[in-house]
Amino acid sequence: MKVKSSFFRLLNLILLLAICSCSLGATEESFSFVKGHADTIRDSPNNESFDSAISLNILGETEIIDGFPDITECGIDCIGDFSNPEDWDVDSETWMQEKALEGGYNERAIISQFRADVKIWYHTLFDVAKSVGGKRLKEKHLRKLEKVQNFLKRWFLTLAFIPLRCVTKDNASVKSKDHPDYQQMVDFPYPLASALSHGQRTVFKSQGITEKMLYNLLLSGNYKKSPDIDYIRSFSSHGVSEEGEGLQEDKLRFGVLNTLKGSNRGVDIPLGGVGNQNEMGHFIGPEGQSYGRFSPKHRGKYQLGHVCITIGRFNGFAGVLMGVESAAPRKVTPFREGRKHHTWQSGMKDETKDRSCTGGQKWQALLGDKAPAHYGGLIIQINANKFSKLQELFEIILNKSQEEQEEIFKELLRRNATEAQAYLKQLPDLGHLFEGMSKTPSRAFLLEE
Repeated sequence: MKVKSSFFRLLNLILLLAICSCSLGATEESFSFVKGHADTIRDSPNNESFDSAISLNILGETEIIDGFPDITECGIDCIGDFSNPEDWDVDSETWMQEKALEGGYNERAIISQFRADVKIWYHTLFDVAKSVGGKRLKEKHLRKLEKVQNFLKRWFLTLAFIPLRCVTKDNASVKSKDHPDYQQMVDFPYPLASALSHGQRTVFKSQGITEKMLYNLLLSGNYKKSPDIDYIRSFSSHGVSEEGEGLQEDKLRFGVLNTLKGSNRGVDIPLGGVGNQNEMGHFIGPEGQSYGRFSPKHRGKYQLGHVCITIGRFNGFAGVLMGVESAAPRKVTPFREGRKHHTWQSGMKDETKDRSCTGGQKWQALLGDKAPAHYGGLIIQINANKFSKLQELFEIILNKSQEEQEEIFKELLRRNATEAQAYLKQLPDLGHLFEGMSKTPSRAFLLEE
């Protein structure tokens, strides 16, 4: 018996060594995916498609690579195929993407989160339902929902048309050019859907138009008409101030002062799409509320999706700061893990390790020093000429049929800023809008020191 027992122990040891050897071989292949650019993987003769490159990393799922990714760009090819209808589905599992672990990263996690961003925002922009769980929606709910969705569509169209630009160091674009942290803005290099999904805010700087004109156009579609989908927020932890010839984003200690001036606004949105399920299995209402399957009453404390807005006017130009938060003030995110109660105290804490509004990670946790800066990292610059063209762009796109709009936004959400602008430019009825628009460098700062 002892001989037989020893034999089986030896056999088990041999099998274990064989398994480890196979795993190490897979890990070496996984390293090539994690360490390299997505383009390198797609073009590799050992990978027939980008999807196979993603599956290649399954065995390396738990490995950690020191530092953060060396990717400098990710667009429509990088995030993989969306050709199957189920690729666009949103359910309670969608919010639980693979995470990059602290101190390292997994490029498959990055792609997983970008793909979730795309489909979550697609459904947010287009889903309509006459009932949510046990709640029958009234016409007033549906009218407001349409206005909120059109606001979000105008936001994404602005990011694509201008387009959205970024820097990786705090407020680096407004520093003097001889400052060691100065960076020139470049086109946002990741899918547009991700720009609103991982914690940072967009700084809109306008010249020749007032902050109210820009605010009204984005939220109501008419720069002369005040929106009716927003409300005054009691507190905001972020604001904008004048710095040189630009606007810098600030962390506010006394955000309530902006409320007294009417500068803090908020809009509740149905993040994930009306009628779909959030992570807790609740059904998403028209303002992000959580509904049970049979009850007409929403689960009061749970809400997902809120746009925080701060507006201000300065010498010669105006500013609007907008960002998507995971929950409205005094509400709780409907996540199974990492649930957050949104209070004024939470806004004063370091939230870079919290879950993002789409269930993934904040930019710094996901991409490290290759991420857009926490303050002043995402920038839109609008002058009177571009403002006029934006009005025409909104009118053209939002007057198209539902099917045409869905096709356009499926393209825009997956593309980075350079690709998104190019896509709009090639549409037959939009080419004239780009005449006379200047072009600045699109990328290449992300690896600069």
